[in-house]
Amino acid sequence: MTLKKPLYYSEYLALDKILTAQHPESEKQGALAHDEMLFIVMHQTFELWFKQFLFELDSVIEIFRRNFCMMKTCIWWNQGLNVSLRFKN
Repeated sequence: MTLKKPLYYSEYLALDKILTAQHPESEKQGALAHDEMLFIVMHQTFELWFKQFLFELDSVIEIFRRNFCMMKTCIWWNQGLNVSLRFKN
């Protein structure tokens, strides 16, 4: 029996890549602008949430594409859609 290498949290989430993905332009110029790091982190976070949104949307599209919509699933999805539309308006 071969032992599998343990998978650590930081490796699983590729934290080394994520946490080193911020490269403020102001720092390259020699004068770090404090707010620039916040700007970069917040916008990278928005991009990750948007990626998750697209992932979920693809899942919903696939469900409808398969013409597989059990009654409870459709009711739940429709209620969620109505709630999100109410928040939008």
